[in-house]
Amino acid sequence: MQSGFKTIVAVGGDGTINEVLNGMIDDDRLVKPDCALGIIPAGTGGDFRRNFDLSGKIMKEIERISKRKTETVDVGKARFKHNVRSAERYFLNVSSVGVSAKIARSVNEMGIWKKSGGKAAFLGTAINEILKDSYYKMTLTWREESLTLDNANLAAVANGQYFGGGMKIAPHASLTDGLFDIIIIHDFPSVSMILNNLSIYRGTHLKNDRVKSFKTNHISISCKPLSGIDMDGEVPGHVPVEYTCLKQILPVIV
Repeated sequence: MQSGFKTIVAVGGDGTINEVLNGMIDDDRLVKPDCALGIIPAGTGGDFRRNFDLSGKIMKEIERISKRKTETVDVGKARFKHNVRSAERYFLNVSSVGVSAKIARSVNEMGIWKKSGGKAAFLGTAINEILKDSYYKMTLTWREESLTLDNANLAAVANGQYFGGGMKIAPHASLTDGLFDIIIIHDFPSVSMILNNLSIYRGTHLKNDRVKSFKTNHISISCKPLSGIDMDGEVPGHVPVEYTCLKQILPVIV
């Protein structure tokens, strides 16, 4: 970018896009103001691309990128712990804590699942982790409100709509409204979680009374036992974590 390039193309999945994003932004702004992000989808999860219905066909995406039609989207910023040190990272799609972070870590460690494709990788690993009945005492603080749940399964901080290889975790999320959609799933035993996986893929889970949702541009999350943080499919650290939504700072070629 500093050499004058106006388009940076990420070829890969959500983790690759996240790495490119963190090279494009510094101190909450683009390193080069007129630079745009192009995406050629590949990789395991491919959830961010679903927000724009990118095809994954290389020649079609190259043609799309060459036209350079852009939409300026929000970017999430997270401050968290990496071992004993504080760390900071940006994300485009979804970050979460709880069982979803355990699933993301397991998918990244188990190459055999990744070779089977995104949805199979996440679904197979999800069932394996959910069967362990993972509950967290989780506290979420936003604006002047606070919520503590003794039996939380996961909390997702969503900029985009999809995570976990096609799960429509935040069906009402917008990439341009300056707000996160917060989705909290709680008090689900293992069998119920597995049965409700299909509703998450369809985006109909918000009707369940054990799912809470709201919008905010800033939220902090802590929990016990200690949870890792899933961020665009990678696990860079652990709670406590503080999230801030940076409104419309990244041009993405659509």
